[in-house]
Amino acid sequence: KIVWTSPLIALDPLVLHKEMPESTKTRIRDFFYNYAKTDAREKEIVMKISKLSGFKPSTNAQLMPIRQLDLFGKRNKIESDATLADADKKSRLAEIDQQLASLK
Repeated sequence: KIVWTSPLIALDPLVLHKEMPESTKTRIRDFFYNYAKTDAREKEIVMKISKLSGFKPSTNAQLMPIRQLDLFGKRNKIESDATLADADKKSRLAEIDQQLASLK
């Protein structure tokens, strides 16, 4: 029985630390977004990497399914923890439910 199906999860997203200097982020993004656009040798290399055709921009929104999966896992662990007092369990579950709701 399937209880939940996630949206497609992007293949190997490029994640940059939010505190990285913007100029460094721009240089890194420009390299990846422009790699294999015209150079045949670069296209061949990228094709060998999981049959990719290039790289495209994205946002933190593509990480949403991963965040949801993490929170669902934490929620299930709390629900099945017989050592937690009911009040503590309810409090922790409410906190996770609030985090899940904020992702929608």
